[in-house]
Amino acid sequence: MGCLLFAFIAEHAVDNVLLISGDQHWSAIFVEERHGHRFFEFLPTPLSKTRASSPTAPSSQIVARDDDHFVFGVVDIDTRIQPATIDLTLCAEGLSCSPGEEPDPGSALDQPPEADNVPFTIHLTTDDLGSRP
Repeated sequence: MGCLLFAFIAEHAVDNVLLISGDQHWSAIFVEERHGHRFFEFLPTPLSKTRASSPTAPSSQIVARDDDHFVFGVVDIDTRIQPATIDLTLCAEGLSCSPGEEPDPGSALDQPPEADNVPFTIHLTTDDLGSRP
């Protein structure tokens, strides 16, 4: 299904696509280039079910990840300015969180529980999404 979706987006020149997904039982923000487009995927799970371990190997597709917390994600999009801004914040159960104001995760690697990388915010603009020259 994903391949068809990416091909459709490229064929119809759909720009500024942000993918929000779930059910992986670990959290991440991914970036991937397909068909000349750059896609960001925000995976803010799990909220209350069991957690799974994220892969530990470095990956150029993973911008940030966490597998130590129950989490929820907040997406803030400001279209009053151009390019529009997009803040992706991952908040964790029991930890204070200010969406849009949290620091960068600091690493795309899986962090041990005592070196929490949540909460965090990734700041993007619509210029970061879509077709690549």
